[in-house]
Amino acid sequence: MILVTGATGKVGGQVVAQLREQGVEARALTRDPKRSGEVYGDLADPATLDAALDGVDKVFLVWPTLSADERAAEVLKKITERVRRVVYLSSLGAEEGADPVNASHHMIEGLIRESGVEWTFVRGGGFAGNDLGWVAGIRDDGVVREPFGGWARSLVHEADLAAVGVRALLDDDHVGAAYDVTGPEAQTQQERVEIIGEVIGRQLRFEEMPLTEARAYFETWLPPEAVDDTFEDMRRLIARPEPVTTTVEEVTGRPARTYREWVADHRADFAPPTVTMTLDLACSWSYLGFNRLRKALERRRAEGARVEVVFRPYQLAPDVREVEPLTLVHERAFGPEAARSTERMTRLGAAEGLDYRFDRARFANTFQAHRLIALASAQGRGEEMTERLFRAYFTDGLDLSDLATLKDLAAETGVTWQDGGEDELRARLAEIEVTGVPVFEAGSRTLSGAQSVETLYELIGEAS
Repeated sequence: MILVTGATGKVGGQVVAQLREQGVEARALTRDPKRSGEVYGDLADPATLDAALDGVDKVFLVWPTLSADERAAEVLKKITERVRRVVYLSSLGAEEGADPVNASHHMIEGLIRESGVEWTFVRGGGFAGNDLGWVAGIRDDGVVREPFGGWARSLVHEADLAAVGVRALLDDDHVGAAYDVTGPEAQTQQERVEIIGEVIGRQLRFEEMPLTEARAYFETWLPPEAVDDTFEDMRRLIARPEPVTTTVEEVTGRPARTYREWVADHRADFAPPTVTMTLDLACSWSYLGFNRLRKALERRRAEGARVEVVFRPYQLAPDVREVEPLTLVHERAFGPEAARSTERMTRLGAAEGLDYRFDRARFANTFQAHRLIALASAQGRGEEMTERLFRAYFTDGLDLSDLATLKDLAAETGVTWQDGGEDELRARLAEIEVTGVPVFEAGSRTLSGAQSVETLYELIGEAS
């Protein structure tokens, strides 16, 4: 039996999951057991550990650094008297122990060594999971505020730290090893913010936090002397970035996950809840559905909900090359019914504040217009751009296949025009499996057609 402490945390939780995936029995230590396989225990109170250690021969140890250090000797004595192997999640700076946090890891490593048990130290570099502290700022206003923006670290994915730990638990080859474990590349805070923005499709901004403000914030969770040491480490890592090791690949046989992969795994944490709308700008029902969606969003956002819309492209007529009046296209497709249908849609739109001018509309290929929506979404203006394109098509009678027109509409909406992105858009269009639009998705629900405002309001509630 293997006992995992810190089992509800990022790394400990991964260790439990990976052990169980391999059919290894793992017991999860927590102060609040709720699920099968969890057991109560508090590393700050040795008396609570007896039942948790019953039948255990190996431990993956995540220590509550600093907060439980006064009882460390007593706790480690109890653990090492009952088990034969301890794999300890330590830190890169544990060998020197030059600051309070690393000094704590240095002390724990020493106690484990002195106990006589088999041991392996997994000395993690910067944990990528610590960047989840940026979630609130990213969701609220797209801004990350930190001191020392040029501070570069080779952040490691919690799944990689766990994978090294699991190998050390299961294989005898790693006994007595102290592994320095990092990600595959050193990156500054600004660079990481850019990557997060690219993955979630949102324009983010990094702001340098004044040191006086940063000190006050850090002192909410670190003693003053630890803050001084932390700031000094940050200054040092600007001039000399954290080293990059190949330990993950050497121990596990697979390369370390990149920071981009870590962000992709945590995309739901960084991105606000989303509603996905599949649409075509040449579809009058898509315009009506989009208008209703905006009204539902306005109500939810007035209540404090933070919800974003993801637009998926669809083309009713992807092979269109010539531009012609929409009324002619409708007459060819629907015959005498075309005029009655457009009249009904005009009345329906007018009742909801839309000005359909089918006599002006020009049927054209919407590929480039969809590319503009993707570009605007990456700049945080997807909804505004989509509304303007619908209005340009159905009210103004503009040609949405004309690049000059699209560039003017982009500038009018505050979107910076950029070339490129055609291949990505073609790939997205190829992935779309719907047979008609609009389609709305949130959570596990999918709704087809121009739903009512009330129905979309409920759908947004499920997303948020």
